[in-house]
Amino acid sequence: MGLPIQITDAKGGSKQLKYDDQGNLISYTDCSGKETKWEYDLRGRVTSVENALKNKVEYFYSDFTAEKREPLEQGLPLNSFGQLEKIKYSDVLEEHFIHDAEGRLLVYIDPTGKKTRYDYDPAGLISYRIDPLGYKIKYEWDKLSRLKRLINENGAAFEFFYDVAGRLIKEIDFDGKETLYQYDETNGQLQTSIEVAMLQGQNLSGKLAPKDRIQHFVIDSMGRLEQRTSGFGYKSQNELEEQQLEEFAYNSHGQILLAKNAESKVEWFYDVVGNLVREHIQDNKTHKTAVWKHGYDEINDRIKTIRPDGQDIDWLTYGTGHVHSLILNGQDIVSFERDDLHREIARHYANGLSQFEHFDEQGRLSQQQIVQGHENGYANAQLQQEQNAVQDTTSLLSRVYRYDKSGQLAQIQDSRRGDIHYKYDPLGRLLEATSKFGKEKFSFDPASNLIDRHLEQQNQIHEHRTDENQYGYLKLVNNVVRQYLDQQYQYDAYGQLTTQKSNQGDLNLSWDVLGRLVRSRNTEYTAEYRYDAMGRRLAKRSKHHHTGQELDFVYGWDGDTLAYESNTKHYIYEKDSFTPLIQAVYQTPIQVHTTPVWDDKYSFTRDLLWKKTQSSQGFDDVWFYHCDHLGTPQEMSDLSGQIIWKAQYKAWGECKAEKVKSNFFENSEIISNNIRFQGQYFDEETGFHYNRHRYYSPYVGRFISKDPIGLLGGHNVYAYAPNPIDWVDPRGLARVKGSKGSSGKGGAVSSKKKPCPGNPCEGRNPSASARSWQGKDPYLGKDSYKNVVLKKGTILYTLHPHGRDENPLKNPTPNYFGKTQQVLKMQGKGARAYNDALQLSHDENTPGSRYKVRKQLHQFVVAQDICIAQGFAKENPHLGTGGGQQIFVMNKDKNYLEATGKLFNLE
Repeated sequence: MGLPIQITDAKGGSKQLKYDDQGNLISYTDCSGKETKWEYDLRGRVTSVENALKNKVEYFYSDFTAEKREPLEQGLPLNSFGQLEKIKYSDVLEEHFIHDAEGRLLVYIDPTGKKTRYDYDPAGLISYRIDPLGYKIKYEWDKLSRLKRLINENGAAFEFFYDVAGRLIKEIDFDGKETLYQYDETNGQLQTSIEVAMLQGQNLSGKLAPKDRIQHFVIDSMGRLEQRTSGFGYKSQNELEEQQLEEFAYNSHGQILLAKNAESKVEWFYDVVGNLVREHIQDNKTHKTAVWKHGYDEINDRIKTIRPDGQDIDWLTYGTGHVHSLILNGQDIVSFERDDLHREIARHYANGLSQFEHFDEQGRLSQQQIVQGHENGYANAQLQQEQNAVQDTTSLLSRVYRYDKSGQLAQIQDSRRGDIHYKYDPLGRLLEATSKFGKEKFSFDPASNLIDRHLEQQNQIHEHRTDENQYGYLKLVNNVVRQYLDQQYQYDAYGQLTTQKSNQGDLNLSWDVLGRLVRSRNTEYTAEYRYDAMGRRLAKRSKHHHTGQELDFVYGWDGDTLAYESNTKHYIYEKDSFTPLIQAVYQTPIQVHTTPVWDDKYSFTRDLLWKKTQSSQGFDDVWFYHCDHLGTPQEMSDLSGQIIWKAQYKAWGECKAEKVKSNFFENSEIISNNIRFQGQYFDEETGFHYNRHRYYSPYVGRFISKDPIGLLGGHNVYAYAPNPIDWVDPRGLARVKGSKGSSGKGGAVSSKKKPCPGNPCEGRNPSASARSWQGKDPYLGKDSYKNVVLKKGTILYTLHPHGRDENPLKNPTPNYFGKTQQVLKMQGKGARAYNDALQLSHDENTPGSRYKVRKQLHQFVVAQDICIAQGFAKENPHLGTGGGQQIFVMNKDKNYLEATGKLFNLE
């Protein structure tokens, strides 16, 4: 049939595919031998899928031949012949579906029996959706099948108007705001948008918004934005008030090359296959340019980054990007282990802590445990030398996650914070969160606005009613919350929060013409904010009213993730994620390039941005994040393995308790963490979280301005998510499933990578384990290792005794070995020479040591190919001449070593 049966990638990894006689894929074996299987019925429909862990999902269809069928429930229509009607999961949960003859979904029934219904007009277009609480979203279409009206659950309408060419020329938002669109008569491209400064028919000119907000666009023939001019009204015939100009350029492949505005210029550079290899971010105010450099592997996965101040980050990966180690400035910082589905199941930190994760049959995170001591770490180097084995682990903290039948997180059992319980409504919206802070209760209107159920301000409330499930709802006009608990809110004509009043005083906010917050002022602080042409926050200037202290913060960005701030902190995230992994600090400001000034013709050969790389400064401290299922930081540990920061949050992300252990540092102020939910950064001046494209208020659980992408981000343009327990919105644009195991690592990035090539070292990094216990007295130096596959049948030797018993077969299997060649090389040189070649501590080279020179070797045989760390003892000359080869075997592979019981004398 011409179907592929083997695929070999650029790394040499091979994938195997098998088909049935009809050409249906029935088996896919990845490069590490993990197989996924499919089964089909006689009509070629999938009936089951079984993954590498043998978890099976089954699919059922309505019978074509049955003469008499009964509906799933009384009052429900029949599923049409041959349509999918049930999906059964490995844990016996079931979803049900009812379709019409055209295959359109009529009813969806979730595993708990909650129903969502759909209906269609005569043209087959959806006309409404009714959620499990009975609330309806209606869709109205014109005769040309264009959406003309969207009516939300509160009964508010969003209207659309088109010209004769079918182009959108006007829309009226749920709050009554009109936006007009004008097009170029020659090429039909969008030319102008006008947001009319009116709200609910009331002209607000001269009040909240002085004039209409206008944007002019220049769009190229490929539909790409080249220039945008924005401003309020018209200062003159050709000039807008508060006018801002942005310019963009692209290469022949459509990749962006340039984005600039008054504050900045950003340039991107690519290699011949389209990988981003450099990014220059120029700050026009500070006259500094941050230069980013990136490197890639054979399959174009980014594995290296040199940051603007010279910090060097490497990712050791296998296959198509699965990470097994993070290296910072040449030092192994974190290593990872993965299961057969390549989910992370363990990580080992350089400070001797390990984190273990477990998943249930549905692939959801069920437990996290952080322990002290692991394959990488030892209670002390003397104990390691005596036992040649690892210490027992000590649990520092654990989190157990329990889910309801809908798959929503119902409980977290946290060993430090106690139990946290969650309760949801049938739409998955959070109703209650019970923790040590007490019971938090929440109410929503039908359009998912978080409301204060005790409000009685009739100018805000449109209707109050109770549904058949006794859920009480207030309907908020225009999705605009004007009061929540002790806070009152005022907005401008564009739906942007301008004033927040509370018992703590007023907070006043100012916005630019592009809808970006540029100034905030309350009783304590005044702050100003600047942004680049991509909308990333470049800087913040903060002034404290009482002390007069002014602070400037400059921010660095790696794509959409905040990478550093100038005071000075670096953030490193889990690969391709918004979940923080490392915070590294030093005391002096970050040094980046001074922007070159060219009085004459530009010269590439003299451009220091290309010719010079900043020298990296060593970090004073490196702190490790410990995050929950959602990627929210819960603790940080230092290089000694101590927990030096921990926090407790209310349900919607407000940090209510933050504890810092500062006795290890001269300046305890440097121990802090402003990272909150994924993609969020806490601003002390306002209490808001900067969330890339918007600002989020954890107090009221919603954004303070409308979604820049409008309805693409959801029908409610202020909503964060149905609940903050299962969802995140790292870019401030659209929510995604945030729980580990539900939508890829950390939720924000869903990975579909297949591992290659297949060998025992895939997803393993014993080198990091071997190095991590070093660096402490008496083993002050860290040796270099590399990961190597050790073949079945290899003979290994280890010093005896490697335990407390003289019988070698009664002692535990150690971690460190040498090969036959090492033994032969040292033959006849004596026991002391052998110990010194391995630079081992004993009573003859370490005063006060209780351990003597070992004078025998115990022989082992490798029973199966395993991944080991191989290196040479060099970095601890105070313990001997060194030069001896060392083999490190991880704990989980020691089962593949067979002790022979044979002993050989070194004397």
